[in-house]
This record gives sequence, C-alpha cells and structure tokens, in this order.
Amino acid sequence: DRVVIPVTVRHQPGQNALIDGQYHLLRNRFQATIEPLVIKAARIRRDGSRWSKEERSQRGRSFLFGAAGAVAASMSGASEVDVFESGVGAINVPLLAGMVGSRATRGCHPEFLRLMSGLASLVAGREITYLLPFLDRTKGEMVQAVNEAGLADLARSTISCARFPIGFKRYQPCGVCPACVFRRQAMITGGIEESQGAYTDDLFGPSERANAVKPERLIDRKSVV
Repeated sequence: DRVVIPVTVRHQPGQNALIDGQYHLLRNRFQATIEPLVIKAARIRRDGSRWSKEERSQRGRSFLFGAAGAVAASMSGASEVDVFESGVGAINVPLLAGMVGSRATRGCHPEFLRLMSGLASLVAGREITYLLPFLDRTKGEMVQAVNEAGLADLARSTISCARFPIGFKRYQPCGVCPACVFRRQAMITGGIEESQGAYTDDLFGPSERANAVKPERLIDRKSVV
C-alpha cells in the first residue's frame, strides 16, 4: 500500500536488464508500485580517464550506497531507508582472514547506519533513519521467506559473487568465492534449487564437477573453512 523506491548503484552494463526483470516479478506477484532509482557509478581520474587497475579496497563503497539512499529519501519525502541485509551480513563477520580494515565493507553495520542516519538527517534538515528489518534473520531464513512467497525465480536471478564479472568472459558467478559459498548455503537452506551450470565452478553439484575445480581456485574456500 505504499510506493517503493529501490535504490541501486550499478557499475556493470548488464545490470539494467537484470534489475528490470526482478522488479517485473515483484510487480506481478504483489501488484506493487515500484519506482526504481538506478544510479550509474564509475571511478574517474582527475584528467577524465578511467582507472586502469581495479580498486581493491572498500573505502568509499559504504558511503556511496548510503548516500544514494539518503538522496532518494530526501527528494521523495521518505523518512526511512530500509537496508535488506541479514544479521550475519550486517555485522559483517570476515569471510576470509584478509577481509579486515579497508578490504571489508561495513555498509550495513548498525553503527555505520546510525552514523549515516545522523548525517542524512543533518543534510536534509529533517529526520531520516536507516533500518535493518531483517537484522534478526540469517540469509538462509531470508531465502526461505522469498521461496514461501512464491519468488524462487527472483532469488535465482540474483548474484552474490564477489568477483562477478571480473576475470570472466561471460556474466556468470564464479561459484568458489566466499560470497558464492555463502549464497549457495543460503539457497539450499531456503529450499531453492539452482540449475546445473549456473556457476563457473560447481562445488555443490555432482562430485565430478567439484573435483574438477583447479586447486588454485579453492584458496578462498579453504580460507572460509
């Protein structure tokens, strides 16, 4: 019974079609009024050229996403920004030994969102609060709720890969990074099956496929374990 403004900061050309398809599923399922705001982002040098090397830290990511939500709330008159992250994801427990400091995003951490609420309210001249409606749920429980709502296809269309699509010729999740492993565990827990071939490397499929993964590709998985 309310207008929903989903905010997405995109940096890949294939994201537009993916996002449109997801909102189409939601509109049809709930007859919802969804007005998406998609913001294109890119890192530009002072001379106007693009960076040639990947930025490996997460220094500005959290603030960029939070600021985009604040702008949407400020211009639409909304007083709340919902951040749809699980409790584990919000606390941001490191999935790898090296995911500390600037290499770990705290974009959904309750303390960061408290600070962003204060900044957004100050700039807007009125109260804007960031909320974590699923702070008490795991990712598996969130996936289960999506499945029970009849939106399994929506879940399958999402991507959680930390490497996507860097280093690959096609837009396909790697299947071995911590984000992919975390996602697949959640999908299994939530009761949503994924097709074979959905990932470049399949650690959860037939044993022959899992055993065929090159050892150097399993460094992240060993760190997770």
